[in-house]
This record gives sequence, structure tokens and C-alpha cells, in this order.
Amino acid sequence: MSRAPTSVNNAVVDAAAGALGGLVSTVMIYPLDVVKTRLQASSSSGNLSQIVEEDETGEDTIFPSFVDTVRDLVRRDGVVGLYAGLAPSAIKSSLTTYVFYFCYSSLRRTFRHIERSSGPSAAVLVNLAHGTIAGAMTQVVVMPLDMIIARLQTSDEESRSFIGAVKGIYREGGLVNFWSSLAPGLLICINPGMTQTIQDRIRGYRGKRRHELTAAESLWMGLVSKAIASVVTYPLSRAKTQMQTLRAPVGKAQSGESGSRESAVQSRGLLSYLAAICRKEGVAGLFRGLWPDLVKKALGEAILTAVRDKVGVLLALVWTSLAIRRQKLRRQRLIRFQEVRS
Repeated sequence: MSRAPTSVNNAVVDAAAGALGGLVSTVMIYPLDVVKTRLQASSSSGNLSQIVEEDETGEDTIFPSFVDTVRDLVRRDGVVGLYAGLAPSAIKSSLTTYVFYFCYSSLRRTFRHIERSSGPSAAVLVNLAHGTIAGAMTQVVVMPLDMIIARLQTSDEESRSFIGAVKGIYREGGLVNFWSSLAPGLLICINPGMTQTIQDRIRGYRGKRRHELTAAESLWMGLVSKAIASVVTYPLSRAKTQMQTLRAPVGKAQSGESGSRESAVQSRGLLSYLAAICRKEGVAGLFRGLWPDLVKKALGEAILTAVRDKVGVLLALVWTSLAIRRQKLRRQRLIRFQEVRS
């Protein structure tokens, strides 16, 4: 009889399966991510610093649509423009899902104990806290790479380079600038918390464990859970994207009216920033770019969940087989050692 896998082993298997699922989903739906980021980063004047002030000109604002954004990208950069920043984004996706599921699986025993001691009435809140804390730990690790990717996706082709993005972010605020959008990032951690909670509730309702779900069930479960979570947290997501793509004006980073406006935007805080978006664009402005983001995240989570569930089963079997083989080898060596001594 083989020993049960340890919690660390389970965490590694869950993390590896999640990383592979994240990589596959990122590559498949990446163009949607680029368009979504462009729409989220757009403001009424094309200059983010002006979003915190009333439109003094009184002119009507025209925002780019999904189709306009795709057409502009393809016309300016070609089809390759839809894949701007794919390599770091794929790395970031794999790293994010690996860290998240490692943390989520590692914390599972602790939160199950809390859930049992708290009673059924607090089960949903405990599950939500479980996923949110794992998401917060993940945000701290991957935020610098998230900043770089957002810059790559919203830069012109001529200025688009990984090293250039790193230098630009560092030049604007030093090392701490890589975590400048951590506040909305941490608030958005409720998104994976809600996603995992909804998935756990669906599994419990259907009376199935993860390895018992079919590929179709995993797909629709990921689709529904992420769609609900994404709609709730989207305003924070848009604020986070605009904070990440904020650039100090060239030649005015240290002085001048434009530079002071950018500093004012950063210093006002997340809530003031959201209020400024509502003043400038209306409440609907908080949800600009929602549809591509919703499709991207829902499809991405559906693919990730399906791949993770199936790959997780295979990895668990491989891990168990290797563990059994190691135990057999240990027993054989022990038997030979005892025979030599006798």
C-alpha cells in the first residue's frame, strides 16, 4: 500500500497543471487580451492625465470600439500587432497560475479546518477568503511582469521592446514603480477568490470531484465562474490597466504642468481615480472594454480549467507511479542490505 501524497506534492501537481493550462489558454486567446488592454487604456483625449479633469472644451468624446481597435492595430502593425508581448505574457500566465494554484493548494488544509470550525453558514466566505488570499500572494510576485506586459501591449511598434519597457517604468518612479498598481491589483484578487468559490459550489452541487468532471463540464464551469467574477471586478481592472500604462510625458517627467498632472493622478488614489473616470466618461466608462475582457477571461478560464483538470489527473497518476516505484526500489535495497548482513 503506497503512502498518500503529501500536501506539498499535491500543491506541486496542482501548480504544474495550472501553469500548463494557463499557457495553453493564453496562446489561444491572446489577441483578445491585446485588444482588451488597448480599450481599457484608452481615454477620451488619448492622454491619461486629462481623465481627472472636466472636459473644458465641451466637445463630444469619441471612444474606439472593439472593431476600430482591431482594424487600427492590423493596419498599423499588421497581424503581428495582435500578438504584441506574447512571450512575456505567456511566461507571466504560466507563472501566475503556477503560483496561484500552489498557494491555493497549500492553504487548502488550513481553510478546510477553518470551514469545519466555522460551520456551514460561513462556508462561502471561507472559500472566498481562501481564493482571495492566494490571489493576493500571486499579485505580489507577478505584478512587475504584469506592468511590463501592459506597457508592451500599449506601446507603438517602434518603441516596443522588453528592455525598453523595463527602463521606462524604472525611469518614471524607480524600483517601487513596478508595484505602483498593486493596490487595485490586490483588490482584484477577489476575482480568483470568487472564481474558485463558484467552481467549488458548482462541484458540490453536482456531487463531483475535479477528476470526475468531463471536459465539457470543466469548460462550462470555468466559463460561468469567470464571467460572473469578471463583471463584478471589471472597474478595478480598468483602473489597474490605466495606472500600469500611465507614462510620464517625455521631457516633462520632473517639471511642467503635464508632469505635475501625471503625478496628481498617481497620488489621488484608486477611489479618486475611479470617481474621475465616472465624471469624465460616466458610469459606463468604468466598463469600457468589458466585452473583450469578459470573452477573453471567460474563455481563458474555461480552457484553463479543462486543461488543468485533465492534466492534473495525468500528473497525479505519474507522480503516484513514481512514488510507488521509489518505494519498491527502497524495499529492494533494504532486502539486499539485510541479506548481505545475514
